[in-house]
Amino acid sequence: MPLPLNPRLPSYDAGTVDAPNNQFVVNFSAPANAPALLLTSATISQLPRVATIDSLVGDGSPFMRDGRAIEPWSSTTCLTSVSSGTTAAAPVPLANGVRCGVASLDQAPNVLVAHQIGEPGVVNCHPVFEVPTRSPRLDSIHSPDDEGPICAGVQRDPFPSTTVYIVASFVDPRHAL
Repeated sequence: MPLPLNPRLPSYDAGTVDAPNNQFVVNFSAPANAPALLLTSATISQLPRVATIDSLVGDGSPFMRDGRAIEPWSSTTCLTSVSSGTTAAAPVPLANGVRCGVASLDQAPNVLVAHQIGEPGVVNCHPVFEVPTRSPRLDSIHSPDDEGPICAGVQRDPFPSTTVYIVASFVDPRHAL
């Protein structure tokens, strides 16, 4: 006879845009067999790189495959809001869904680097201009960047981050001690 999971895990989405509030949010919902499941806490971190799946066990601190810790660009506690639009502190029942803000759509990027033509080692990489690939100024021996020339322009991180890392705790009051 199969053993049921009591309760099943809550479900969540990959994030959606909450246009009226100008937010990128993640939504949690209760499994069918545990509508009383509560969200008791959630911390949302924006990481500069992908964490190893091994980070998902233990204390939940993100780290790389070589074991080095990843320092988040930012970490916030989820201020939850139920589907009705009201805001409350955890614990919050998942029966009607819970929404946690990840980032504001107009948030400043964590990485914003601008390189101007005329700066040392910066070249115009626009496709209209031919960029020499093998010259004394741009080869890997003389260039300050061993992966090629530094192109003029602006580089920024992906929105809101390379990885959004969420550590959340849920309780089923039917089985709470």
